Amino acid sequence: MTVKTITTSYFRTHLSQCVRETKNEGTIFIITRRGKPIARLKPLTPEEKERYRKEREQKTSHD
Repeated sequence: MTVKTITTSYFRTHLSQCVRETKNEGTIFIITRRGKPIARLKPLTPEEKERYRKEREQKTSHD
């Protein structure tokens, strides 16, 4: 797993690339503003994916 530190400016202009790299390669991005970390983009764990799937099923079954 790779961890990369990037600026908010870079993140804004390369959002799709960052998401693709996170999904395909498991890369974690630490996003900084003025040199200070403010956010993290990371892949979902299997547990998080399952929880999201269940939540989506519940929402669609109530419609």
